[in-house]
Amino acid sequence: MRKFQVESMVSRAKLAENASIAPAYIAMIELGKKFPSDEVLERIAKALKIEPTDLFSQFCFQIEDVRIFQKSITDSIEQAVKTQISAFNLKTKSKK
Repeated sequence: MRKFQVESMVSRAKLAENASIAPAYIAMIELGKKFPSDEVLERIAKALKIEPTDLFSQFCFQIEDVRIFQKSITDSIEQAVKTQISAFNLKTKSKK
């Protein structure tokens, strides 16, 4: 994203204003600490007068890493819930 900012000669503050995003959020995206939604990518692309896919291609691996991480967490939570339900069911049956 920074590359497109420099090419467009747009400051972070102006980009933030044009995309209706906080300058700090843009900085976090540039540093890889935040992952923009598709909507945010579209607003940034529009502000930079480029295609959203140009920006998306820059973030796709990071986004995929996040999705893998999210799935891993979701799977872990589901397994923990199943384990707790099974334990509860066993406990309930033994009291009968």
